[in-house]
Amino acid sequence: MNREKLIIHTCCAICGSEISERMKEGFEPIIFFCNPNIYEEKEYAERRDAARKLSEDLSIPFFEDPYDRKEWLEKAGKMPHEPEGGKRCEECFKLRLARAAIFAKENNTDKLTTTLAASPHKNEVLVRKIGQEEAEKKGLTFIDPLSETDKQAAWNEALKKSKEAGYYRQKYCGCEFSDRNPRAK
Repeated sequence: MNREKLIIHTCCAICGSEISERMKEGFEPIIFFCNPNIYEEKEYAERRDAARKLSEDLSIPFFEDPYDRKEWLEKAGKMPHEPEGGKRCEECFKLRLARAAIFAKENNTDKLTTTLAASPHKNEVLVRKIGQEEAEKKGLTFIDPLSETDKQAAWNEALKKSKEAGYYRQKYCGCEFSDRNPRAK
């Protein structure tokens, strides 16, 4: 069966576990790990390695965008006092999804989605809006990975699957300004 390729911007293995498995049902997914927001290289490596393990477990190709915080710091990092979920997060989503759209275009793929919408800590309406905008800029189609009605059920399943698989479970969004990051307090 010849299925369409789909780039899945993946923020972490937990959020990626359920969405990646669901997307395998209708597409030929490719995991794209692009997260310049993650503070401290050790934390970045933990999340990247877990996402790579997820790709191996699901037999999905894995690609990593170079870890370069310069552009992230120029755009989102200039807003350290913004509340979690505010303008800083919006800029962060735009940067990561723009890079995912570029990767999709460079790899002759016209479908894009993200795991950012999976977490109950993220505003899925904002993630969907930014995903659609960044996809449209490159002539791509953004696939909404979850309907609003099944987000909690999908999150519960993602937690279960990631625990069973032993994926790394982070305690904060990734950036040094996150409310969940003890270094930011």
